[in-house]
Amino acid sequence: MGEITMQLAWSEFIWSDKIWIIIGAVFMILGLVGCFVKIIPGTPFGLAGLMMLQLMKEPPFYTFQILILSAITIVVISVDYVAPAIAEKQFGKTRPGIIISNIVKFAVVGYMAYLFVRAIIQVHA
Repeated sequence: MGEITMQLAWSEFIWSDKIWIIIGAVFMILGLVGCFVKIIPGTPFGLAGLMMLQLMKEPPFYTFQILILSAITIVVISVDYVAPAIAEKQFGKTRPGIIISNIVKFAVVGYMAYLFVRAIIQVHA
């Protein structure tokens, strides 16, 4: 009888690539949690997750893409500190001001999560 072996998608990767994917996923999850928990800075964690993927043997992103995402992260962090002050001045500490700032943060981190998932799919394809 011949041996039956099963090829999993993970088996084609080098161990270090698996580790970077897992660490990147943890950072991305922390980034998504940071959208709702004010103590955790979500956007930098999302960017850190994408940066972890760059440490793989074959990086999924071009340097230009990482530079653009880094610039977006800096802008979002700046807006994160300025927007609550503007919203508080405009609306007072009301529900619409809080909702608007959370929507903006969730959209940016969601886009970073999309890039992360797309990179994983490209590596498996």
